[in-house]
Amino acid sequence: MEHSSEVSLVYSLDGADVLDTDGDRVADSLESANGTNINNPDTDGDGEDDRTELEQDTNPNS
Repeated sequence: MEHSSEVSLVYSLDGADVLDTDGDRVADSLESANGTNINNPDTDGDGEDDRTELEQDTNPNS
C-alpha cells in the first residue's frame, strides 16, 4: 500500500507557514473552522475545490 507524505504549505499575510494538507489553498485551521475535510480538496465532491467555493460564497459542504 502506497502512502502519500506530500503536504502543501500556504503562506499567510504575515509570512508564517500554514499547513494545507490537501493542497486546496485553504489552511487546515480554516478547514476545521468551516467543517471541510482537511484531506480532500473538494469536500462535497461537486467538482469545485473548497477554496473556490469559499471565495464564491457557496457551501463547500453540500
